[in-house]
Amino acid sequence: GNRINQDALAYLSDEIWPLIKASVPNAMLEVYGNVCTSVSRNVSGVRFAGQVLDLSNAYDRAWLVMCPLRFGTGLKIKSIEAWGRGKALVSTSEGCIGMEDRGGTAFLRADSPQEFAEHCIKVLTDSPLRRKLESAGYRYSRAWNQPQRIAFMGVLAAPGLH
Repeated sequence: GNRINQDALAYLSDEIWPLIKASVPNAMLEVYGNVCTSVSRNVSGVRFAGQVLDLSNAYDRAWLVMCPLRFGTGLKIKSIEAWGRGKALVSTSEGCIGMEDRGGTAFLRADSPQEFAEHCIKVLTDSPLRRKLESAGYRYSRAWNQPQRIAFMGVLAAPGLH
């Protein structure tokens, strides 16, 4: 429910989602987390699920993960998590800091509402593109996570932690 996520949700629901919904009328958006408490109105085609203990079912249903962050700090774990779940990702430049070299292969990047919506519409309506992004994103997350695991195991094995 922080200000960064509140801004991203307002940007998505006010400027991007209406464009997607106009082109893909049967599209549904599910929003999870504390950020849902910042919403004070109904938005057509949007389900504000709030906090859940396990996101597995949500990821299983998703065709696309959107990261419409306009500001923030550091690496966005939301993006790595989407890739790790094998999901296509559309993100702003802010949402993919540290992963910019994968734009166009592991995710689609857009910084205007129109371009963001166009990318989402492509992913929702072009199954081969969606599968390509899912596969490339998953491979990237595995490559990104491997050195993190090795470093973590090294910390756990360090003297004095037993």
